[in-house]
This record gives sequence, C-alpha cells and structure tokens, in this order.
Amino acid sequence: MTTTHNRWIGGATAVAQVRTTTITGAAAGSTITTRITGEDGSHQEVVTTMTNSTLADQATIYRNTLAASSLSEFSRLTYTVDGTAVTITASTAGRPFNMSISGTTGSANVSNAATTANAGPNDWNTTANWSQGSIPTADDIVYFTSGTNEVLFGLNQSGVNLDQMIIGPGYSGNIGTADAALRINCDAGGEKGMTLGGSGRYYNIEGDIENVFVTKNLGILKLGNKFQKVYFAGPDVGGRIILNCSASDNGGCEFVKVSGVARNCVIEIPSTSVFINDIFIDSGRIDLSVATKPKAKAIVTNTGVLCVKDSGKIDGSGTISTAASSAGVTHHTPATITVMGGGTYIHESDQDLASGETHLALFGGIADFSKVKARNGVEVVDLGTVEIYSGTLKADGSATLVDLTSVTNLGGKVALPTNATLAGFVKRSG
Repeated sequence: MTTTHNRWIGGATAVAQVRTTTITGAAAGSTITTRITGEDGSHQEVVTTMTNSTLADQATIYRNTLAASSLSEFSRLTYTVDGTAVTITASTAGRPFNMSISGTTGSANVSNAATTANAGPNDWNTTANWSQGSIPTADDIVYFTSGTNEVLFGLNQSGVNLDQMIIGPGYSGNIGTADAALRINCDAGGEKGMTLGGSGRYYNIEGDIENVFVTKNLGILKLGNKFQKVYFAGPDVGGRIILNCSASDNGGCEFVKVSGVARNCVIEIPSTSVFINDIFIDSGRIDLSVATKPKAKAIVTNTGVLCVKDSGKIDGSGTISTAASSAGVTHHTPATITVMGGGTYIHESDQDLASGETHLALFGGIADFSKVKARNGVEVVDLGTVEIYSGTLKADGSATLVDLTSVTNLGGKVALPTNATLAGFVKRSG
C-alpha cells in the first residue's frame, strides 16, 4: 500500500450536525431506547414510553422525552417535531454527536436519517481539516506541524493503523480531552512509531503504538494501551506524564528509557500498567505503582529518581534459558536494581525486592528505604541481597520494617534507625 503524507490543518468552518428520526410504528406501552455514545466510548440512554395511538402524537412524546432529559449528552442538543418526524440538531456547531436507537419493544419502530454531517475546526473526521482533503487511513504518516487548532472530536480512530504520527514543536494545540483519548494505532508500515514533540499543554492518546518518542512536553501527557519501546529524551520533556501500558503483545513494553529530561518531569506508571519491563532513567522522576513483568531490571543514574510506590516493585525474579544462567535463575549484572552516580532509588512499596541473585547494587547515589509501607501479615520488607560500593543506603525512619540481614557494605554508608544493630550485616567470603 502506498504511504500518504497527511498534515493536520484544522480550522474548518463549523457546521451543526442534524439528524431526523421518524416514528413509523408505535402503540401504547411500546418503548424506544435512544443512545448517545460519547467521545470516550461511554454511552447515555433515554427510554421513551408511548402512550397515544397516532404516530404524530408518538413523535411529540418522543421529542418531549429527549428534550426533558438532564443527561449531559442529550442536553447539548435541540429537538423539534413536524408531523411524525423529530429533528435533532447540535446546539453547538462543530460539536458532533453519535446517536443511535439501541432498542425497541412492542410495535415501536423508527427510521433515521443523518441530514447534515458535522464539520468543525476541532473534528478529526472533518476532511477540510487535512492537507490531503481526506482523513488519515491505514499506513499513512500524519503530521502536526503548526497552528493551534485542537483535536477534540472524532477521537475514536481505533480502526486506523498509521505508519507514523509526528507532532512537531510548531504545533501548539491540544489533542484529546481529560475524559477522552485520541484512540489510534501506529503499528503499520515500516516505522511503526509516534513522535510527541508538540508545544501544546495537554495530550491524551491511546493505541497500539510500537515505538513512542517523547521529545517535548509542557503540561500533561497521557499515554495508554500497548507499547513496545518508550523513550523520553531531552530537556524539553517536563510536566506530568502518565504511562499506562495496560495491554500487551509480544510481552509488553520492552523498556522505558528516560534521558536528559527536565528536572520537573514526573512519569507516573499506575497500578493498571501491568506490562512494563526494564526501566532506565538518568534524569527526571518515575513513580512506579505496579510490579514490572518478571526478569525486569532497572538502572538509575545521574540525577534520575525511581520511586516504587504502593505495591510496586522491579521484579527481577524468574528463570532464563541461556548459558549465563545458573539452574535457570535470572542473573542481572550487576543487580536487578543498579544505582549509580547521583541516582536515587526510593522504596515506598510494601513489596520485597525481587531477584534471582543480587537485588540491589549501589555505586553512588542513594537507595532510600526510610518510608517503606508495611504489608499486612508480613510487615517486614525484605531487601534481599544488597551490595553497597559507594553512596548511601537510608534504612532509618520507617525502616524498622526493613530486613537488612543480606546487606553487604563494601565502601558506602548506611543510615540506621536509632538503637538498631547490624545483625547479619557482614561481608561475604569465597
């Protein structure tokens, strides 16, 4: 298939959407259920129960029932009746609605006609908003290069598999809303990726996206669904980022790499993001609230901060079938969690460190266990095998809940709770 390059222009003239529903059959007691599906995929329904015998009377009842609804989607529309036909019009030109009849009972029956299609400056489905005069289709490369026109409507593009979607710094509009993501895939063609480098303040995007490159973020960025490789790179990446890898193919997100981002960049990986593997971070902060997939590892260096919260953990346990394995146990070199330079690892979780061999190695920086969370029934968090070559292991504060019996200090510092002892805190031999 030939790749088409299509650029978002936006700014199309707004046209109010109009739909007509004609009552073609109804008797007293029969019902018509009308549904409006929102941009986020949720729906609202209004049930009309017929009470009179003539079709014109039924049309008036139908119109009155819809107009009386306080549901948000229905209240954005206006309703008029002429004989047996009810005309439904968007109150705001350029804001589409997706209405259907989801069910009828008895002899109720209707016919529907979309008499005027929506068009508007913020609607993905408006052809005038695109440089090619048509909306993007499979294998296209889509560009956002300039302008401020936001993408707020026509957000369900989940059936489209793009080659690439590229948002450049010259585009300062927003994409998606707080309630609804742009649902689109970048898993076709050769590149299979999305580059997010725009100057907007809000992006909400979900899809099967092979490779994600974030080079700029000024506000809030939400990324959801399937990813293979995720990169956050450069000093223009700041703000708040929510990475929710909630679905998987080929084992989930292979890695998350964070390099050279702004100090105020916070990447949240929530408890629903269950397909995360390796994490590498040298700047900014990651808050991890979920257990990674088994065999994962983390490297934290420079000014990077990795904070494991709630019931999250870097799960380096599991088996591998390579010559480097011993009895099938995973061996991460030098450790499942490695902290170097000025990096900081913070453990606020109720989970033990999990690894097949060395759980944590500290080559400078800080590993902070002073705010660990007690786990019901177990209480104490086990650090497992820890090696400290330089840097500081903070085990004071709440760390009376930390088991230090397999910690080996080879040249760093350990901050302990008041009156604590180092029972079992010895160097290895052999």
